[in-house]
Amino acid sequence: MDREQQSMTQIASTNAGYIDNSSFMMMRVNTAALIDDIKNFLGSRENIIIYNKEGRPHEESRQVGVSLANPEGILKLCNIVRMTINQHTAQGNLKPDHYWDLLERARVEIAETIVRKCYDWEIHDSDINTVIDEILRLVELFLTRPVDNKERDSYGQQFASREIIQSQQPRGALSGFASGVGR
Repeated sequence: MDREQQSMTQIASTNAGYIDNSSFMMMRVNTAALIDDIKNFLGSRENIIIYNKEGRPHEESRQVGVSLANPEGILKLCNIVRMTINQHTAQGNLKPDHYWDLLERARVEIAETIVRKCYDWEIHDSDINTVIDEILRLVELFLTRPVDNKERDSYGQQFASREIIQSQQPRGALSGFASGVGR
């Protein structure tokens, strides 16, 4: 097997691994990172990479300021968001009108809950609008994914591009030169 053939086989097998690997698809619908971003925002934390004595990196979270909510508030707000944006909603098929209705309901529920519970969750009056606006900005952007089934279309494009690469026939190393010598 020549180098070009090996290269094409390697590309095809690498891409096949992504298609067959459910973790690749989960990466597209996994909302854990988004929820972590909300936790970090509300807890005034940031993730940093630290290297241990052996030079291996690991991630740590550090406090950078005063939390915008107490631990109970952070947990409950993340749970409310999780009920609106999750792997199921990422794969939905929303019409634009349904998107706006869902977004309005999410905005009302989150805003009313924050205003009602702000003292229990130790959210300062001066931070209420910031907390509502920043959480809803993420919700709004995330929920655009299933509008008109665009997320599923994107899945299909991923599969199609992988299949094209897999189905290409390997050619000789000199096939692009001298009228295809080496075919």
